[in-house]
Amino acid sequence: MAMGGPDDADEGDAPVAMLVRRWNELRERCTSEIVSGRADRHMLRGLQVKLDALDREIASYQRQEGPVDPYWVEMRTNKVLCDLREAVENARFLLESVPAAADAAEPGSASDLVDDDSPFILFESPNDDEVKATTPTAADPGQRYKCVRTVRSTLQGKLVFGIDRSTGDHVALKLSAKSAVLRQESLKGDKVLEDPINEMHLLEQLGDPGHPHVVRLIESLEDDEHYWMVLEFASRGELFDVISESGRLDENTAAKYFLQLAKALEYIHSHNVCHLDLSLENILLDDHGDLKLTDFGLARSFDAVRPFPPCPVTKPGKIGYMSPEIFAGQAFYGPQADIYSAGVILFVMLFGCPPYELPTLADRRFRLLYCGEIRELLRKWQMSSSPLALDLLSGLLCAAEDRLTLRDVLQHPWLSQDSITPCITPVP
Repeated sequence: MAMGGPDDADEGDAPVAMLVRRWNELRERCTSEIVSGRADRHMLRGLQVKLDALDREIASYQRQEGPVDPYWVEMRTNKVLCDLREAVENARFLLESVPAAADAAEPGSASDLVDDDSPFILFESPNDDEVKATTPTAADPGQRYKCVRTVRSTLQGKLVFGIDRSTGDHVALKLSAKSAVLRQESLKGDKVLEDPINEMHLLEQLGDPGHPHVVRLIESLEDDEHYWMVLEFASRGELFDVISESGRLDENTAAKYFLQLAKALEYIHSHNVCHLDLSLENILLDDHGDLKLTDFGLARSFDAVRPFPPCPVTKPGKIGYMSPEIFAGQAFYGPQADIYSAGVILFVMLFGCPPYELPTLADRRFRLLYCGEIRELLRKWQMSSSPLALDLLSGLLCAAEDRLTLRDVLQHPWLSQDSITPCITPVP
């Protein structure tokens, strides 16, 4: 998740504009320390202390301005403040997930690094030498990898089919413009949540030991203009295209893919990473037709006990796959949200269409699913599936407190059928 937040505020509201400026400066320092890989635990703690202090100031200003009711939330000032608090919380989670570098010989305390007597530290702009990729970089990535063709544009760059010049191996190259990444903007200048720097860090974390159903980060590089992510290439493209061509999948094929997706989620959740952007577009197929989970631009490290705070303005994920608790702007647990999104994916695989338009009780089709009336919905559509498949779907597309856990999912009898084709690559 990007350390986003608004870049400016109404000049007529000086306190809010000041808070925004202070956040932008602190965000730049956090980004610099994370990318450099040199921040020791004292430096990370110092940044955490400063984030906590800024969050308290924002909360205090919110209380002065007015009550948080549905009408006041719509006001521009409170939207800016809510966006700021969400961005600060995201930064705290991100810092907690960063492994500390070896401590300096005589480190100072957190209070030495953060002057709490002043309202904010005016950090110097990072030097070019301080902003490094999370792994050793080549002098020129273009000399090592040949860019063959652009697969598609991304919000901050492009995805390219490439070839390793030394081995001839096919790779996927995700290029993100530094200017856009550091501003947390798209190439068009719109605010975005995607964070390639965090994505690199999480993929490196997931690469040890790695999993056959999670796309592998080969290395991270950079040139003067772009961050490069070199990823393993999945030759058969997106699962979305497979379903678009076939209309729907038979139960055996759907069960195979869903089991692989569940195992991928089991792996990333065991590393305290939630995806938060599961969709058919973010599931690729390799040469053997096996699934690869990709695009961790919105992923976060999570705390098993503490939920993520509400996202009243900016929400992670695509609306069609988004869990109802995220859509409603409530606090949420990342793994539960992933499991719900996986349920939407399973529904589309089985029936060839999305289950509803919006994950809200105002949507009649969603209301039927949420209340456990999936059979009634399918009856109206003149569709059907096996009782076991419907039982699994009912346990996925429901309220968070009633939702199946991944352990429940993996033990479900629909996924225990002998007819399911095994993965070609053994799961470690």
